[in-house]
Amino acid sequence: AFIGIVFEDTEENTRKFLKENGAVYPQVYDPKSTVAVDYGVSGVPETYFINREGIIVKKYIFPFGSPREFAEQIKEIL
Repeated sequence: AFIGIVFEDTEENTRKFLKENGAVYPQVYDPKSTVAVDYGVSGVPETYFINREGIIVKKYIFPFGSPREFAEQIKEIL
């Protein structure tokens, strides 16, 4: 499952961005940035691959250049 966590922004801005960019995944709002702090977010975007046990197995700190690049990261951790 892919879930976006929004921090330091509004729901309105997020909806507009997602509509303009075609993303259709669920969003969770982090209004006080507590999740961002807990995960050690240093910038945006960051992608965390979390296994079924809830353990972060990989952190990717750059935007993905293509769906193929994203798929390669998933293949690497599997």
